[in-house]
Amino acid sequence: MKLNWVLLGKEVSMDTYTHLSSSERNQIEVMLNQHHTLKQIAISLSRDLSGIRREILRNAEWSKIPNRGAYINDCTKTAQCRKRFLCSRCDFHRRPCRSCSKCNAVCPDFVKASCSRQSHAPYVCNGCSIRYSCKMTKRLYLAHKAQQLACQRLSVSRQGHGYTPEELARVEKLLLELIVDRSQSIHHIAHNNRDILPMSERHLYTLIDRRMFETRNIDLPAKVRYRPRKRSVEHAIDFRCRKHRTWLDFQQFIQEHPDCPVVEMDTVEGKKGQSVLLTLYFQAASLQLCFKREANTSASVIEIFDDLYQRLGHDDFTRLFPCILTDNGTEFSNPERLENACLFDNDGNIIQKILRTRLFYCDPQSPQQKALCERNHAFIRRFVPKGHSFDNYTQHQLATMMNHINNYQRDKIKMECPRSIFTFIYGSHVASTLGLSPIDPNLVCLNPLIFK
Repeated sequence: MKLNWVLLGKEVSMDTYTHLSSSERNQIEVMLNQHHTLKQIAISLSRDLSGIRREILRNAEWSKIPNRGAYINDCTKTAQCRKRFLCSRCDFHRRPCRSCSKCNAVCPDFVKASCSRQSHAPYVCNGCSIRYSCKMTKRLYLAHKAQQLACQRLSVSRQGHGYTPEELARVEKLLLELIVDRSQSIHHIAHNNRDILPMSERHLYTLIDRRMFETRNIDLPAKVRYRPRKRSVEHAIDFRCRKHRTWLDFQQFIQEHPDCPVVEMDTVEGKKGQSVLLTLYFQAASLQLCFKREANTSASVIEIFDDLYQRLGHDDFTRLFPCILTDNGTEFSNPERLENACLFDNDGNIIQKILRTRLFYCDPQSPQQKALCERNHAFIRRFVPKGHSFDNYTQHQLATMMNHINNYQRDKIKMECPRSIFTFIYGSHVASTLGLSPIDPNLVCLNPLIFK
């Protein structure tokens, strides 16, 4: 479909409903660097002005990388500031706080500076005459980064079911009442609750197949009589759960908080459809914990997090888990409940949320982004090889297995065992709460003999 529109007295032919290409984004970056206005860019690309504006606002990125000979500090009082040693980095380097961007977060007199170029067109620092001497955080439009973000957003938008946790909880409550307690069929429920259910009958079957509810196919007597068709497993991930939690967001978070410890989270599977393990790898200590789960569901992960939060307390939990990096498995598709500790009323409704951690997702098909956790799974496979079930192991046996692994000394950490490093960083109280205990180096065993 084509539309013709007039801008500054010039008639422009515009292709509508099409995505910007990589070459068009390159042209946007070049023209921004050459001080062109958004109207001139829109005319050059035969695009709508509002579309160019949305493209820049959506895909521009904030950069705190200092220029050569300069530094980043967003305070308006930088010129007259005489403060020193507000943060550990300034104390270590023996430098004034005005040359440090980390002091902005702890300074009581900090006043954030604002730039009209970032709040009005063109909204970015491309083409700014003082770009390379300015000490403020810069907002830049880079064509290759914009193309990556656009492709990722397009891919994610075609994934998942698109329902909120509240909608799923409301549907699950209805299904438990009508299917489990009253043995009604999906067709009967969908027909009589059309004003309540936010999905069709067919999609309700699909969500049950993907284990989005506690209701299973075994609860549908008519369905279990038929042999299911062979098809590839579909991952039902709500694409909205990844918003502000992608790999790029994680890198920006670490850039802003360089001293923040990271915990890598993953799932270790045995036999399909049976028990699985939840593993938590602490990068700072090279230590890994594992917890047995009866099914690979989101509810089982939330239950483990709530139990750890209750055992450790808010202060120790937030110190241990300030930032978690995981993959795109369906068991991690409810980040709101993982990130927040919830207080419930007598009816089971959430009345308060307390932030306890930050959760980020790796890119799809990119296990190398949490390679340390994946590599440490090789120790677990020494005890339970691939294809073997975890059903025959208790949580106590698995904790014993991890104790032997965590007391095994490694060359890469100067022949210290992960348990001793973890105890040094977080204290013996936290280590004992998590069930970590010392084992004589000569008694460490990395084979299934410990289970006998």
